[in-house]
Amino acid sequence: MVHFKLFKNTNELPNTWDALPTCDIFLKKAFLSALEQSSPANIYSNYLCVYKAEKLVGIAVIQRVQMYTDDIFRNTSSNNLKFLGKKLFAKIVKGNALIIGNLMHTGQHGIFFLSEEISMEAYFKQLSQAIHQLKKVY
Repeated sequence: MVHFKLFKNTNELPNTWDALPTCDIFLKKAFLSALEQSSPANIYSNYLCVYKAEKLVGIAVIQRVQMYTDDIFRNTSSNNLKFLGKKLFAKIVKGNALIIGNLMHTGQHGIFFLSEEISMEAYFKQLSQAIHQLKKVY
């Protein structure tokens, strides 16, 4: 049976996380722990573990980003037109976003699964269910 578990910090991650045969240093617990400690205050990390029976077969980093005016525009302007434009823009994009991967790093460093153990479809189904669960929380 395929199922998933979500974790809020790297201290909770199972030891088998780093045992997965990924050579991606950006998915290792040491890097993710450093990322947690250095991330801006508006970014919250979640970690997905996908299991087949009790064997860890897939992982993912899912980040929640709060986007509000102060986070989008850090420099203030004395120009009233610019100020009104920024306010309008901030009303459109404010809210929360769930990002699969690492918002602070480009590239494909957010997911990994054992293709010999689980199909891509089954892995992404678990990822989708985890996102729906997180949407209810946030």
